[in-house]
Amino acid sequence: MKRLSSILTVIIICGMIAGCSNSDSSLSPADKLAITANANDNTVSILDTNSLSKIGDDIPLSGIWPMEITLSVDGATAYVVCRDSDSISIIDMAGSSETGTIALTGTEPTKAVIAGDGFLYVAYRGSDFLSKVDIAADTPAETYQITLTGDQNYSIAVTPDGLNLYVGAYEYGRLSKVNVNTGSETDYWTAVDDDIPYYIYDIEIAEDGLAYLASYDRGEIKRWNTTDDTWAESLATGQDYEWMVDLALDGTMLVGTFNADGNSGGVVLIDTTADWADYEFAQDDDGSYTVDLPFTFTFNGKSATEVTVDSNGAVSFNGATSYETGIETITGFSPNNENLDSDEEIFNYSSRTFADHAVFQWSTAMYDDYYNPNTVTIFEVVLGNDGTARFDYLFSMPGAIGEDDEYSYGVGDGTNALVNMRATLGSPFNFERQSFLWDPETPTTMTEEPFEWEGTGVLHLPVTGQPHGIAMTSDYAFIPLSKDYETGLASTTVQVYDKETMLPAGTITVGAGPRAIAIQP
Repeated sequence: MKRLSSILTVIIICGMIAGCSNSDSSLSPADKLAITANANDNTVSILDTNSLSKIGDDIPLSGIWPMEITLSVDGATAYVVCRDSDSISIIDMAGSSETGTIALTGTEPTKAVIAGDGFLYVAYRGSDFLSKVDIAADTPAETYQITLTGDQNYSIAVTPDGLNLYVGAYEYGRLSKVNVNTGSETDYWTAVDDDIPYYIYDIEIAEDGLAYLASYDRGEIKRWNTTDDTWAESLATGQDYEWMVDLALDGTMLVGTFNADGNSGGVVLIDTTADWADYEFAQDDDGSYTVDLPFTFTFNGKSATEVTVDSNGAVSFNGATSYETGIETITGFSPNNENLDSDEEIFNYSSRTFADHAVFQWSTAMYDDYYNPNTVTIFEVVLGNDGTARFDYLFSMPGAIGEDDEYSYGVGDGTNALVNMRATLGSPFNFERQSFLWDPETPTTMTEEPFEWEGTGVLHLPVTGQPHGIAMTSDYAFIPLSKDYETGLASTTVQVYDKETMLPAGTITVGAGPRAIAIQP
């Protein structure tokens, strides 16, 4: 079977655990520092990304509502955009202190980048220009304004050569291009004429020049080719998300954080190299769809070239069946036969076919709490053209474990349970990074195998608060949570995930309402 584990090694699994929430004043020179912008108490926090701990106390700022961070090229200085005071706070990373502020002429600054000329460029939601800031001067200050076609400019990114800026509008559906050398807007595109998405919250430009646009209510990630200013193929997101707020690239994996109604949200991981012609997904309750197999699968003496995948955890050859009747009524495989739901724009069940195997993946919540990320369970079935089936279990959130209705699951022939995994292995919600293989040569047994994870190219992962921002090292991913889902109040949490094991690594307590994070290069 073809495996995508080499790609998925960079995946982060966003579960909830009680973790390390420390404060440590010591720091080795080899440690890489991170900084969070904490909007609700006007502070920043400095973090040690190796020990996963906060360094010292939160640093109070002169500015109000810090919402974005840009690091100097050497990572020694952080420039924190403070929206409500129209200013930038300058932070000495090693000294953990605010060393100065930069007054801005625009209204409601949102994001900033350092271009190839060494200047800092600032976008504004309330002004129709960019500010050019000389950060190399003894006293850093704004020196020039670049007029844009309109205001509401929320996001900004610089091309790999450092020569052009792309600016996304918040509300009007507009993308502007600014040449750094001429200091002028050279072109712009609109929603009406060019299908530019509305509410471009973030722009991430890859080394190949493809710009990934995080936006509102698109159900896809649109990609703009900055080398010739044309659209490239969009990426599937496997969901009808409401707000995609931040993006980060990690090799060939695009990681995005999104928010939705019902006080929900999460993280989406997208394989940017995937062929979306063979990808399908659904978001519903008690629903199903049919998948054509590119090979013949022999099960219980019969040949099949299509299967039905349903929202409640089954891949069957006799159509959708009820989870309540147990595994014996399913002709096929059910790694988690439960009342699952993905009907609220957040989670899904999906499939992707290859020449020699097919993958069926669930990232779904329990029915009674379909909007609650704390009830999500993640698992998959991989069918091979050799007639085998592998069940892979990533993990389940605590809320899902607590709502187990104890239905039988495993392998059935439509009349009898060939393998009742509940009887021999207990609850599927307790599995974490475990794989089990079904072989038609021994149809009444499941054999535990070394853990594998294939994936369908898109995976949705739960977080315990409203995510804003994402930053990664080679070992960990850090996601600040601006609001706590349980209380509705400002969060003080950064969730950390181990990229190699794909398991949560802990949490770090920071100031109130962290909305951005940056890590030294």
